[in-house]
Amino acid sequence: MLAMLYAVIGLPGDALSRCASLTLALLRRAFDDITTVRADTLEEIGRELLLHDTARAMVVFHQPGGRVSRALSETNQRFVVVLGDPRTALADLVLRRGHGLIAATRIVASSCAAVTELVDMPGALVVRAGSAADDHDQLAAAIARHFRLGLDPPAVADAAGRTEPAEPALSAAAVAAWWDGLTESEQAVAAGGLDPYRAVSGGLGGPDHGRPGRLLWKPELFCCGDRPGEPVAGALDITGRARCLLSGPEILPPRGNWLLTASFEISPEAVEHNFVVEVWAGAMLSSTTIRASETGVATLALALSFDQLPDRPLQLRVANERPAFSGQLRLGEVVLIERGDMPEPSAADAR
Repeated sequence: MLAMLYAVIGLPGDALSRCASLTLALLRRAFDDITTVRADTLEEIGRELLLHDTARAMVVFHQPGGRVSRALSETNQRFVVVLGDPRTALADLVLRRGHGLIAATRIVASSCAAVTELVDMPGALVVRAGSAADDHDQLAAAIARHFRLGLDPPAVADAAGRTEPAEPALSAAAVAAWWDGLTESEQAVAAGGLDPYRAVSGGLGGPDHGRPGRLLWKPELFCCGDRPGEPVAGALDITGRARCLLSGPEILPPRGNWLLTASFEISPEAVEHNFVVEVWAGAMLSSTTIRASETGVATLALALSFDQLPDRPLQLRVANERPAFSGQLRLGEVVLIERGDMPEPSAADAR
């Protein structure tokens, strides 16, 4: 059975919850059979639909991958996309949903990359975060029209009246106070991956939008390769067998042509070692080998191109090529820079 899908997509937080609740209330007025699915890939959607055995479903996405975006475009699907301030979405995940700052940063950064792919599609009804709270009745009418539900004004008003928010939206003052309470290190981790989306063309909460030209991922967004889930903290001991030493940041990159750069400090005991670097996004995109210079620093520069939003988050993996008796490796900042007309990096850039 082929289900009719009604998608609501956006940055996590109060605005998305309001839009999803309002859309579900409208759909229930229009149809007898409707269920809710939360997913970010086509496989997850298919699995949920099979479990519910439904003809119609509202699907809520936080960070839909490239295949979902392509499916929406190729089928001329109508959907709602909710934009807002990435910093507010981050605060909501941490303060109200119980996420740690690192996990929340990954979620919101991936969501930012995903929603920038959707706002210009013909099937998108773009909702700004403020309108989700300030113009409740007008928003209900707009959603009903967009999905062509055929509801008369009294039915739309009744649905809107049944979806009062369970909790007030986080105020700008509350978000600012929470942000100011973070340490400088914590702010730097979040700002590097999120603030570029706030800065371009008015940001995701402004009247316009754009793509970031530079994203910065701090080492804290990476995990120890042989201890998944354990954040990288300082220098990594490479003593022992050849293995994956670190991986991350597990964030969706925006579509475009990029230069990925990174630097590594390598202790004197390990300067004769080669390190294999791989970049993955579901499949391996690039691979190279780096080695420390005379100063004990190894640098990386890899050209990456995404004609479409990837379906899986980007993962940089670094492994030692052979066993080591001793030595340490320390990751510096990882930067993703829009290439534009920048020349391709030479082999000497990855050493």
